[in-house]
Amino acid sequence: NNWEMGIYHWDKLRDRMNTSGMKRPARTRNIEGMFLESGVWKSMRDALTAKSPARSREEFQVVRQVCLACHVAEKVAFLNDSSVFKRTEAFPPLDK
Repeated sequence: NNWEMGIYHWDKLRDRMNTSGMKRPARTRNIEGMFLESGVWKSMRDALTAKSPARSREEFQVVRQVCLACHVAEKVAFLNDSSVFKRTEAFPPLDK
């Protein structure tokens, strides 16, 4: 529940994606279209800003799916076999 840290890292991720687009211009279309300009990035940031654990978990899963789809679109689907995607497939339920 360290919301400020989450927002900080989320903003850094956007910066890294923009840098990636500059280094690999052919990937800019998917970076922007699937992630930055589609509303996915903003929805996750809004959930973090709202300090909503349930909404943040839901948005995280949306973002995760977009990441997986982008890797397939960029022909680097092997990235989807990494442990980070296995570990984040499902979060344990929130304590009520």
